[in-house]
Amino acid sequence: MAQYDDPDLFLFLDESTVNNLTTQCLAGWSRRGTPCVWHLTFLRGSHYSMLPALTIDGIVALDIFEGAINQDKFITFLQEQIVSSLYILILVY
Repeated sequence: MAQYDDPDLFLFLDESTVNNLTTQCLAGWSRRGTPCVWHLTFLRGSHYSMLPALTIDGIVALDIFEGAINQDKFITFLQEQIVSSLYILILVY
């Protein structure tokens, strides 16, 4: 990687998910002899996934959808948002 000194050459892909349980902690602290108890309402809801593509200029492509990410969704994201936009950029230059 040391041979690539131009930061414009890099594109980073990440995957994130969120649902109603994301902020709930499964462990905690309490005083000695007192059980650590946290009462919560059982939440059932939607699961959302996000696929961003990051460069030094920020997020250049983004896909947010309900459900989990699988191979087909990832390949579609690459083809429709990454490869097509890179092809357009090459044509412009």
